[in-house]
Amino acid sequence: MSRHLVRTVSASLFFAAVVLAACSPSTDEPSVDAPGAPAETADSSANVLDTSSCTDCDEGLGGIVFNWAAGEPGPRKTNFVMVEPLEGHVELTGLGGEGESGGHTSGAFFTLSGDAEALASGKTIRIEIEARGEAGQVVPVAYSTADVGNSGWKEFTLTGQREWLKYHYAVPAMNEGNNDYLGILPGADETLLLYRVRILIPNETPAE
Repeated sequence: MSRHLVRTVSASLFFAAVVLAACSPSTDEPSVDAPGAPAETADSSANVLDTSSCTDCDEGLGGIVFNWAAGEPGPRKTNFVMVEPLEGHVELTGLGGEGESGGHTSGAFFTLSGDAEALASGKTIRIEIEARGEAGQVVPVAYSTADVGNSGWKEFTLTGQREWLKYHYAVPAMNEGNNDYLGILPGADETLLLYRVRILIPNETPAE
């Protein structure tokens, strides 16, 4: 058999194998993520999303670092705040006492670990909390790196309506990385209804 014939037969067999492989049904079902569903992480409280877009946020925001909604694993209670998951929201009740804004904070807190902590490191982030409380009620919120500082307590005065509480914080670049935390601290015997929490990285650092 000539070399030319061998090459021709080999090429024909290779082409046939490629065609059969393309036509054979796949045994692996492709994974399909529901629109807006958080990616799975080791820590379910750190709902890290692909930082590509934010369809219902203000223009100029680059991506979502953390995204939580009532019905998902929520904030953890502390000696200063009781946490009760209810239908459509989580109820936070203050127990009194002067809380700390460092560490995991003294407030009911969310944990940002792994990718979420790394994405926020060294960035100016925007914290957004959808909540409702009594008109005139003051709610302190703090973002803590438990490593290289925290935002201190940022106080919001509520209107009595369901509303978004928003502020920016320049997160220092992480050192050892001990997880980041977002704490919410209602006053003694005060109740806050919590609906959504998200942390975003703006496309551009705001002038504040």
